[in-house]
Amino acid sequence: LGEVHWRGPDTCLGYLDDRLNEDAFTPDGWFRSGDLARFDEHGALHIEGRIKDVVNRSGEKISVREVESLMAEHPAVAEVAVVAGPDARTGERACAFVVTTGEGQELTLKDIGEHLTAGEVAAQKIPESLFLVDALPYTTSGKIKKFALREWLRDRTQPARAVADMTVLAVHER
Repeated sequence: LGEVHWRGPDTCLGYLDDRLNEDAFTPDGWFRSGDLARFDEHGALHIEGRIKDVVNRSGEKISVREVESLMAEHPAVAEVAVVAGPDARTGERACAFVVTTGEGQELTLKDIGEHLTAGEVAAQKIPESLFLVDALPYTTSGKIKKFALREWLRDRTQPARAVADMTVLAVHER
């Protein structure tokens, strides 16, 4: 996986605030899209996710899209969002926020690990933190506010602290 860069006559030349250009463009003028993609054997480009939707664990980049998709198949999971959270040892850790279906037993980190292992997800992609929440925060356009989840993780002095329309009901960590 790599980040998509492009340039051409339809791409802006830069921002009025020069400080924004360093992050938005490569030194040789290519625009950094923020999209993660791969080429297949025929040369077709496949968008796999967003750079901000990556966990950088000890230098290994893990896209959360696969993990979220497989977690969503668990019968106790109604909604899921996986984001990078701070980790003193590895730099970042995979943190899953889950709204459960409310059926059956409480979902645990062990349940999630077993489900992902059965789906042949590599061990390093399995979340190390599970936060059961009553609701996920959404933007007005219907996207999960992953930035709010990352912010909560950076400053979670109180485990029950509300983020937007979300309250953390239970925390499971290893």
